[in-house]
Amino acid sequence: IEIEWLSQARHHKLRKRRLDKAASLFNDSSRDKEWIQAAERLSVLSNPATPSSVASFLFNTPKLDKVKIGLYLSKGPKEKYPFISEVLTEFCKLFSFEGLSFSEALRMFLSTFRLPGE
Repeated sequence: IEIEWLSQARHHKLRKRRLDKAASLFNDSSRDKEWIQAAERLSVLSNPATPSSVASFLFNTPKLDKVKIGLYLSKGPKEKYPFISEVLTEFCKLFSFEGLSFSEALRMFLSTFRLPGE
């Protein structure tokens, strides 16, 4: 049982290191393709990356730059960036606003990224 626990702890630590590396790449990369490919190689995203896996990464990964999340999710138009449009849809599905007032739900939603300014 102790060996199993140690194995799980090592796996968790490796997963955390990979997530930290992917988060750093997301924050520092100016090209979407670069960080997505790196996250696929690190097994942080499915390979090939799906809108659902990218949305989950953006929603659940600590240390991501909220400004960069906002810039990524706001890329448009939908016709030019269909993948990112699907990521935005999947990202929105990850929220549960049940039982919240409109202002509470909006506050929760907007706390996960920063709206890009003009």
